Amino acid sequence: MPLSQSPEKYPPVSPLAERLNAAGEAMAEFRYEDAVAACEAALKLPRLRPAQKAQARCLLAAALEHLGRLPEAITALAPYESPAAREKLDPATRVQVCLRLGSARYQTEAHLDWGIALAREALKLAREHRLRAETGAAYFLLGRLYRRVGETGFAREFFLHARHEHRRAGEQMALIRDQIGLGIVGVTEGNVKVAEAAFDQAAELLRGLDEKDQPLLFGLLWMNRGTLAFWRGRLGESVALTERALTCFERVRQPRLTALALSNLGFVLWHSGEARRAKEVMEKALAQAKMIGARTTAASTLNNLGELQLVQGQFQKAESLIREGIAVFSDLRAGHVEAQAQINLGRCFLLQGKAGKRASEAFRASLSLSERIGDRRGITAAKLWLAENHLALAEAAAVRQLLAQVRAEIGQAGHEPHLPLIGHLRGLEARLALSEGETSEAIRDLEQAASVWMLAGNRCLLGEANFHLARACAQAGLTQRAEAALEMAEAILSGLGAQPMLARVRELRRTVSETGTTRREVSGSGPEVIVSALTRLLAAGLSRELLLFELTRLLDREFVAAPVIIYETADGNLTPLYWQSCDEPQAAAISAGLRRPHQQAGDAGESHEIETGDDHLLLYFRKGAGSELLSASLIELMIRQVRYLLAALRSFTQSAAHDEGTTELPQAATLKLLPPAPQTTTGLVYQSVAMQQLLDHIQQIRGNDITVLITGETGTGKELAAREVHEQSLRADRPFITFNCATINHDLAEAQLFGHRKGAFTGAHAASHGLIGEAEGGTLFLDEVGELPPSVQPKLLRFLENGEVRGIGETRTRTANVRIIAATNRDLEQMIAEGKFRADLWYRLNVVQLRLPPLRERRDEIPPLVNYYLARFCAEQGREEITITPEALEVLTHYDWPGNVRELVNEIKRLVVMAPPDGRITPEQISPKIAEQSARSEAGSQAPPPAAASLPDSPAILQPSDSGLQVTLAQAVAELERQMVSRVLTRHKGNKTRAARELGISIPTLRAIIDRHGITPTE
Repeated sequence: MPLSQSPEKYPPVSPLAERLNAAGEAMAEFRYEDAVAACEAALKLPRLRPAQKAQARCLLAAALEHLGRLPEAITALAPYESPAAREKLDPATRVQVCLRLGSARYQTEAHLDWGIALAREALKLAREHRLRAETGAAYFLLGRLYRRVGETGFAREFFLHARHEHRRAGEQMALIRDQIGLGIVGVTEGNVKVAEAAFDQAAELLRGLDEKDQPLLFGLLWMNRGTLAFWRGRLGESVALTERALTCFERVRQPRLTALALSNLGFVLWHSGEARRAKEVMEKALAQAKMIGARTTAASTLNNLGELQLVQGQFQKAESLIREGIAVFSDLRAGHVEAQAQINLGRCFLLQGKAGKRASEAFRASLSLSERIGDRRGITAAKLWLAENHLALAEAAAVRQLLAQVRAEIGQAGHEPHLPLIGHLRGLEARLALSEGETSEAIRDLEQAASVWMLAGNRCLLGEANFHLARACAQAGLTQRAEAALEMAEAILSGLGAQPMLARVRELRRTVSETGTTRREVSGSGPEVIVSALTRLLAAGLSRELLLFELTRLLDREFVAAPVIIYETADGNLTPLYWQSCDEPQAAAISAGLRRPHQQAGDAGESHEIETGDDHLLLYFRKGAGSELLSASLIELMIRQVRYLLAALRSFTQSAAHDEGTTELPQAATLKLLPPAPQTTTGLVYQSVAMQQLLDHIQQIRGNDITVLITGETGTGKELAAREVHEQSLRADRPFITFNCATINHDLAEAQLFGHRKGAFTGAHAASHGLIGEAEGGTLFLDEVGELPPSVQPKLLRFLENGEVRGIGETRTRTANVRIIAATNRDLEQMIAEGKFRADLWYRLNVVQLRLPPLRERRDEIPPLVNYYLARFCAEQGREEITITPEALEVLTHYDWPGNVRELVNEIKRLVVMAPPDGRITPEQISPKIAEQSARSEAGSQAPPPAAASLPDSPAILQPSDSGLQVTLAQAVAELERQMVSRVLTRHKGNKTRAARELGISIPTLRAIIDRHGITPTE
């Protein structure tokens, strides 16, 4: 933290100034002992004023904190513990003292409530005296303290405030710390996307700086990115990043951060299978943390060492270490790490065969802690371990209930699925199926669990998964596969020293060896192999990494292709992503001889392009002896499914609303039922009287530049209407620029619209004329104008009145020739009454008002809209045979569509991808919510708002046309349908309503499937 300048005057050539300057220089060069010596010398000078003593003591405490000498740092600040002593200081010095005292409380992890009070005192003073940098520092300290006590919601808000103040003050280094703080909150809450975005912004701010000059900031970024990589299942990346951070901290001699990095490194090494090195690193971290009084780091390391001892069978020692850590966590209110420690405590009981009340109490304590701090990952992990406890007690119903909750949480829209949680879920599903005698399903799920742990690099859990896989294979009589899995499990678990699990592996190996001679190896028929492969692909669709990895594993193991490689294509280069039956150098060498997609490679291998959205991939493989099932038809089927799943996953994780329309119609598929839809050049589809009147109004104003306000509910197509106004004007050949007032950061809205001078604020590396400048001569569309920040509204009014613009930091105004079209779904007159929108701005915008009616008021628009989007999505999916029955169209027409065109678009897209092989969309395929509301709907009825979209469990399987495997594939698809429906019905004890909801189909469709396959649900 920079030293605040006191208003008191130092005497000329002050010895104090010389010593404090020497201390500051030593701190900047990481010579903390020299800084301590200089501060102590300064404090020995005679006749120091109170503010001078305070500044010297604050600098001394900072140097001692960096050295890990926390008790001495507290002693240095002891004279200012009482409010009366602080009140004698001038405001700037008092702020500095409060911040340093609060930081000491954060570092020592004691009396954190007092630390929060001190930080709030500093914040109040800094704001009163307009000390912007110190205001940002106070917000940042509050963020750290609240995160320490587990209040991540408050922590996030304070870090955001700190970022705002530091940006305004131009404090780039502090701004980087704010971004790292936000990323840590994201990791703590299990929000991978938020954490990654925050760390990316920190990395962007560090771009251009040298790691040698800023090792502390780089080290913080690497360490926290290493933590994020671990939670994403990327253990190798996590080790590399944490080791890089450790080098940075050792260079700047930061014992507290060094201990934390060592603890993290030991934890990741253990999960990677390097047990001996992990133990050495963690013991070193524990010794250092205890030496400097870093209680949280010491407790975390105790928990990690306890987990290691637990897996190695040292149960009493493990429980002692874990309980010691939990005691510290409870005192510190460190919810996130205490939740993990409670899980390890519960595992202690499970591994000793003591499933029951004590294990359940530990897992429920973890669940409660995770719920309190809003940690989604922790909540799901605790439920999975509760399911483990129920499974050990043979309570299958409770296991099924918990797994159903976990599936919904892992598939929550807008959040990236967590790979380790997917692996744990698959393993539990498999063991539940195995306990109920469903060995084929268990084998399939265990294979996928093994794929997860192999992909994630987690050798500890990979060894366990292979043991359970061997057990399932042994029950099914697949002795060769069982022996192979046991061999891998024994090798992994031996390296970990996991004696309890290793003993079980060796006992099973003896059993398999003794009985294997009397067992017959069953590989399964062609349809069974295909069904199993397709099911595994579908189940892998929650993660891009897992999906692509599973594709290579299936081709290699089930269809005897070798090698199998997936390349990423960019700028004509092929980079290996995943490979089987070769290594990375061999994969790179093969790429040199490959021709681009759909060509036969020179070595008789095949290559196939997989492209969708941002994914540009190439699949390469060579068939081997035993690849008879791998026909062109099946390859096409698998690739189509992968394309679909990649597209669905991308849409799912982004959780983005679909566009209201498009200006370009793809090559349309033929739709036999409906006539072509009338549409404008901008893609605005119309047929109703209301829409025709709207277009007539647009025609009436086409010869002038009058300001237009477009109103209407969300999803009605306001942007398309604005584009139509622009295209019908004299400005049609000039730019049409869109600005969404609801999505832009309020602090950046003015700069985005009106521009700024170079250097006007942090990040303004070049001058900009803003969006108004970009739209010169054309049209600027202000979407959701009701959300425009109040601070920007006067400048927009001035522009509408006289066409003048002045960017941030500019001294002169300029004129711009731009037409404004605005849109809103809010009642601006009501907002004016509430003081949220300027009345004079509304009058300027509302010269001509165009109202877009909701879809329920123009039902005759629905058939042409269905025609338009059905054609569009058929073309995107490569399906040209899909038709919609009159009955299905009637259902769609009678629904009220609260989400308007956008909701209709999403439903049509779902219908296309879920369409049956014969391509006929019937009422049974329509979403149950729409079908049920439509059936009871009368004119003017209002359906409930649409639920958030989620990734479907079982996307439609596309039927290839190759006759070589036509019958087999039809059988495979039918068998897959039968298995999935049977499984879901069994899970819900024959409850058709719940089963239909999970499958994403209507109850009539479910009944039809039950009748078709002769399924007898257990009521």
